[in-house]
Amino acid sequence: MQNSIVDQISKKRAATLRRLQDRNVRFLGTACQILRIDKGEIDVNGDYQETLRTDLIENAIINHPFGGAVQLFSSYDASTMQYDTTALDLYEFLPITLKIPYSGDPTEIPVSLARDDLIVEVLQDEHENKIPLILQVTKLIGNITNKYIAGKHYELCLYRGELPPMIQDYITRFINGELI
Repeated sequence: MQNSIVDQISKKRAATLRRLQDRNVRFLGTACQILRIDKGEIDVNGDYQETLRTDLIENAIINHPFGGAVQLFSSYDASTMQYDTTALDLYEFLPITLKIPYSGDPTEIPVSLARDDLIVEVLQDEHENKIPLILQVTKLIGNITNKYIAGKHYELCLYRGELPPMIQDYITRFINGELI
């Protein structure tokens, strides 16, 4: 099947838009290394299978809507790696966005995330103690020009819930720098 002129133009336009996104994405958020946790498929009972896939993403850009004082660390229990779920903060309703650059080459396969993946970002307090911020992918948003993806980003929210011991172990190893 022969591509139309519009298809040929949109293919080149999408590649250009991806390169522009990679160039400008560094100015839109904080560059960081994150841990991606894919819990596996949901079985018939609504439980996750015992498979766990993790990836280290070196070039993620996260844009937090934190503009002032945010009640975040007071509800974190380091021993259980859980957040207190008794109250909601306004900032939990504002989107936290994550972009992963395409590295300027549209033929490369970018790292893709899936809905409900867990993302672990490490924040530091004033004493350089590491505090894991556990986020969950809630939306996958793509910019499409004709039939080509020209850009994409993800919306995240704070993860609420108890983590299985296997996932807690991976998070602890990530914080300690044991995962390469």
